[in-house]
Amino acid sequence: MSVCKNMPNFKADPAFGSFKAWLLNLTRWRITDQVRKRRRGVDAREELPHSGSKSDTTSTAAEERVPDPAGNALEAIWNDEWEKYIVDAALEKVKQQSSGKHYQIFFLQAIKQIPPAKIAETLNVKVDQVYLIKHRLTKIFEEALKELETKLG
Repeated sequence: MSVCKNMPNFKADPAFGSFKAWLLNLTRWRITDQVRKRRRGVDAREELPHSGSKSDTTSTAAEERVPDPAGNALEAIWNDEWEKYIVDAALEKVKQQSSGKHYQIFFLQAIKQIPPAKIAETLNVKVDQVYLIKHRLTKIFEEALKELETKLG
């Protein structure tokens, strides 16, 4: 819901950052909002001592200011999911620009890494055709990847 509401505010400009970074930050902000909402009940009952110094006047609790060691793990998971999304989108573009049989040969050879001889035997084509189709569709796949990475960041 948050993404839909904030999508008009997103500007696709490298100076402002990539879509991926914006989406990751938006997700982090919403998670932080939820944690704060859940802690309000506890914080309302407890009164924090105020010493008057600037560092104590922040509304963020001390434990909230400590960096999360699992934050890097979350970012790694996010990056893996993002890469999978980009590859899936590029594969969809290859699928649209080729015949079903050619896409199947490309997918089995390039993605699943099944030996060309086995693919040729299974699909009743020559081994040379498997190599040729893989070579041709790899160009389309790489172009789609570059286009998506530039477009989406």
